Amino acid sequence: MGDKKFATAINCIDGRTQMPVSDWVKEKYSVSYVDMITEPGCDKVVCGTDDVTIEKIKSKALISINAHKSSLVVIAGHHDCAGNPVSKEEHMT
Repeated sequence: MGDKKFATAINCIDGRTQMPVSDWVKEKYSVSYVDMITEPGCDKVVCGTDDVTIEKIKSKALISINAHKSSLVVIAGHHDCAGNPVSKEEHMT
């Protein structure tokens, strides 16, 4: 993979968020690829107490980090989320 850089995004499964998150990470952090780990309401999940799901996400992130040498992990939540149906303001905090 040579000089191509990877990042990892923990993102919602919502199809509306996939490309915008990937494009934003590529532009903002000058990476070539974004490994996408998806989970409904991922911002709620990673801040919660569902240890089983958190461990699954962590395991997938470690694959990206170890296999692709990803040096950046971002977590992307969004308003109008079916998996975490709270206000836009709450997603921002």
